[in-house]
Amino acid sequence: MRWHGPTVFLFDLGRAVIDVDFDAPTDYDHSASTLRMDADHAHIEAGWNSIYVGEIAETVAMLRDLRSKAPCCDLTNTNVVHARVWSNLFPAVANSFDRIFASHEMGMRKPERGVFDHVSREIGVAAQSIVFFDDHLENILSAAAASLQAVHVRTPADVRCALGIYGYAP
Repeated sequence: MRWHGPTVFLFDLGRAVIDVDFDAPTDYDHSASTLRMDADHAHIEAGWNSIYVGEIAETVAMLRDLRSKAPCCDLTNTNVVHARVWSNLFPAVANSFDRIFASHEMGMRKPERGVFDHVSREIGVAAQSIVFFDDHLENILSAAAASLQAVHVRTPADVRCALGIYGYAP
């Protein structure tokens, strides 16, 4: 059987499409209070959501263009609170995907092998026909072990280069 290129592009969200600073909550003024649980819920949630820096404009632009040529999905390790916040803060990002696979809804998370098998089954394509973009090497290795084509993303240039290799030059 002859391969005709990727069928679906699957993107991680944090650091691949949305810039995040996972250290931000530890710089939050209420960290000590939060750990002692005497801060109110609003302050705890504000600290927790301080990780969001902004969308990675170059990658979002490539994603919008790519989506006109091939299905694009998102696979993110997230929770209910973060999903609500990032989808409200970055509606253009949320609307850039044909489907979003969120760990809290699936009951599994990257780098578990099963998450990649689940996504492949859900979108109805062979794992080999999925190109997965993620910033964590552990997730890349797990995706590759599950037969996905995996791209380690450190900058938008990594996304651009991979898209060019697959014939989807932005």
